[in-house]
Amino acid sequence: MSQDVDHVYGHKLGFGRKPALLVCDVTKGYSDPRHPRGMDMSTQKIQINQLITFARSYQYPIIFSRIAFEPADIAHHLWLQKIPSLQSLLTNSTEAEIADDVYFQPQTDHLISKKGASVFLGTDMVSILNSHDVDTLILTGATTSGCVYMSAVDTIQHGYRPIVAEDAVIDRWQDSHDLAIKQLQSKYADVVSTADIIAHYRC
Repeated sequence: MSQDVDHVYGHKLGFGRKPALLVCDVTKGYSDPRHPRGMDMSTQKIQINQLITFARSYQYPIIFSRIAFEPADIAHHLWLQKIPSLQSLLTNSTEAEIADDVYFQPQTDHLISKKGASVFLGTDMVSILNSHDVDTLILTGATTSGCVYMSAVDTIQHGYRPIVAEDAVIDRWQDSHDLAIKQLQSKYADVVSTADIIAHYRC
């Protein structure tokens, strides 16, 4: 491999004019370590809530996503065969609810229920972003190598600027997180801190 490869990849996209904030899959089933898929997101939630507070104060759109299936999906959905524990994430289940300690406001925030990794797959995500005249999506939540990663890839492919808040995303495995962050920064997104995001839009 060429020694200059790092100069070929990782160019900055920069911040756009108007962002939206995505809080990806910070649900009770994912953010409670007692659940089979659960993780301790306490540190990341602090940063996520800072971004929510910032976005709300500037009236930027806030979008929460969750994985939620219908009972009939269990018989045919391949993702549920690959990860059987997802079968408990039914639309009306407690596990599929947004975690209580993040600042979700159902009266004003968008809530997207999805059956795949990307927040764009089979949802009205594009319609939401276009209706708010958004050109940038700030991504937070779980998991770095899964739903956040796939959503970031689809963000840039749909023509929006993906900004991943590095201190507001999490993975179950540190090596998966580190590799995903490297791949995102190299090919698909700008990876920055929560503080840098807020500082930029407050200028």
